[in-house]
Amino acid sequence: MKKLIFNLFGGRSNLHVNRLDYDIDYIPEFLTSSADLKLRVNFLNPTDHQCFEAALPLLDPDSFPLKTLRTTVTGRVTHEHPVLMSAETLILLIDPPHTTIQMNDIKKLSNKTLIVDSCYNSTLRFHMFGLVKYLKTGQKPIGTTYIFLACGDNVKNLLFIMEMAFKNFKNPLNDVQERFIADAPRFSIPINTDSRILAYGRRDRENVKDRWSLVVKVVPASK
Repeated sequence: MKKLIFNLFGGRSNLHVNRLDYDIDYIPEFLTSSADLKLRVNFLNPTDHQCFEAALPLLDPDSFPLKTLRTTVTGRVTHEHPVLMSAETLILLIDPPHTTIQMNDIKKLSNKTLIVDSCYNSTLRFHMFGLVKYLKTGQKPIGTTYIFLACGDNVKNLLFIMEMAFKNFKNPLNDVQERFIADAPRFSIPINTDSRILAYGRRDRENVKDRWSLVVKVVPASK
């Protein structure tokens, strides 16, 4: 088996892979020991209902920190895991109906971009108000971005609920290049003299109403 793997990859044991997709619970032993195969990976992308830990024995140390990590959350988010915490972009697929991500989970994650993928996340409304309140403390650097993927109607309805609380901060965001949800409110909320919070709905794909996103990000203050 070692010779087969050696020949399959042209005699190389260290390969650069931009994106690694897999759909298994564990890596076969012949890949990690017999063939001594290591992969330098930018984007680790297990399929739905698979967690990222299974592939770690295959990864070369130079893969870390990962550019992007996608993993399914079936229980509490493991904030302490260094691979999860250090990824530049973290995509959390929430496995309904028994799993949700709490505001305390979001606060503890230090990734530059956090994407929460959960069409049925009933706590999304509470996340938005808690998240804006938290970001107004100025504890997150400029460039920090939160993207909540959800069913289109949920995103739109939530933006109108946010309008009642943040009506003084409604803003067309003409200085932002995005595919906005056309008839939904957008917000620019000041943090301090250097930064502000943008909150808006985005259509991620043309004419796909059932998968929109709500974006909350920290950006420089308007000049």
